[in-house]
Amino acid sequence: MSTKRSLIAACAGAAALALASAAANGQTFGFAAMQPGTINHTTSSAISKALKEKGGINTLVQATAGESVMIAIVGRGEADFGMANTPELGIALANNGQPDLRLIGAVYTLKTGFWVRKDSNMRTVADLRGKRVTMGYSAMRALDPMARAILATGGLTEQDIKAVLVPNVVRSADDFVAGAADMFMFAFGAPKVREVDVTVGGTRFLEIPESPGMAAARKISPYGYLSDVAPGPIFIGVERPMQVYTIDNPPVYPRQAARRRRVQGD
Repeated sequence: MSTKRSLIAACAGAAALALASAAANGQTFGFAAMQPGTINHTTSSAISKALKEKGGINTLVQATAGESVMIAIVGRGEADFGMANTPELGIALANNGQPDLRLIGAVYTLKTGFWVRKDSNMRTVADLRGKRVTMGYSAMRALDPMARAILATGGLTEQDIKAVLVPNVVRSADDFVAGAADMFMFAFGAPKVREVDVTVGGTRFLEIPESPGMAAARKISPYGYLSDVAPGPIFIGVERPMQVYTIDNPPVYPRQAARRRRVQGD
């Protein structure tokens, strides 16, 4: 946790230096984030607090439907900062241009995957065959290939499951709680994960099988890698030490010219 706090402080320091001149004029900056309950919103709020306390910069956290929406908002200069995972940024930069985006750096890794009810007989991703799996993620476009990549670790494709279309991970969790899906996708550390765990009487995190494993996942998405987790307060639903799907999560902000256009209304 101390490492994460240091990274957040470093990120806030970099942002404070970038916006020092505008801060002197008492301007309030927008920080585009995901919905409350996500780790993205929690971290964005922490960075905003650090900007205020350490840099004297007023920031307003602006919740959005998902990272795809958030990146577009920051790219247009309608918000000054945003946090999005590396696959989402890769899609935005490759397909949508976004010439005014600038990357500050990676703040932390996102350890992510699928949860099921603890009283189910599912233990690995392969056990989702024939189950109702949340897919689509229209407001978080990078998550659809990520979900397919995680399914591939268990030798599954969309033809092997019953797809439940959702716009974002919050809806994935809500549909799971409502009984409309047999799993939900989220990242460890998010308040929503603990909320769901308590609401349904316990959850289990699905392990990635050794075969076909990450070799199959990388054919769909090149960004993911494995990192170690063990049972503990943050790793809800983890019943034994295992490796989980991981991506980097960096913050971005628009270049100075884009921010000036938004402020001056050019």
